[in-house]
Amino acid sequence: KADTDSNKLIDFTKEEKEVVRKAFDRAFKDPSDLSKRFMLFINKCLRKYETTSEYYAPYTTLIQASGTGKSKLLMNFAENVMTVYCCLRDSKSSGYPSRSHIAKTLLDEFNHERKAIVTYLAYICACFQKMQEFNGSCKKWIDEHTNNNSQEDFWKDVERRMTNIIPDLMKYQSDRTMAEGINKYFDGQKIIIGEGSVKCLFAFDEARTLVNQK
Repeated sequence: KADTDSNKLIDFTKEEKEVVRKAFDRAFKDPSDLSKRFMLFINKCLRKYETTSEYYAPYTTLIQASGTGKSKLLMNFAENVMTVYCCLRDSKSSGYPSRSHIAKTLLDEFNHERKAIVTYLAYICACFQKMQEFNGSCKKWIDEHTNNNSQEDFWKDVERRMTNIIPDLMKYQSDRTMAEGINKYFDGQKIIIGEGSVKCLFAFDEARTLVNQK
């Protein structure tokens, strides 16, 4: 992946971008059972969150050098587990996977912390709404919002939903009442995070962009 420093970004030609895309889209080769180990790791993190009070949220980070296959691993994982994938790559980068259409909204300059928190909560709620309405395989789901030909329509619908959800969440005065308000956007019968086994994953690729914002 390209560095997020705009002075160091790799500027691929159109032909080079196509070569990179085709290479990325090739079948995932996994002689060391990395996918299985990644699933075990994610479930281990989830169990720790469920059984201890040491963690604020069920999340983790995936850190490795550029070009080692982190994004490809996530895409392969997403073929078996419902995954919401968002690439926050710098807008000037020509790296692959390309920046998600929704990234501009998520990387906006918020005038106060509460607006930022509510925006990301609305993003999660909107994605869950779409997921609950979706009928299809995990692979079809991930393809729909990562394919360059279809992702813009997908994310525009998420943005439309967020526009309605944000003012609804902003009216709550406390975290407790907001948490109660969020529940109405989830259908527990359709999407369940079972104990010890992840059923849905939100993935932010190139997440270092979050800490590079000035």
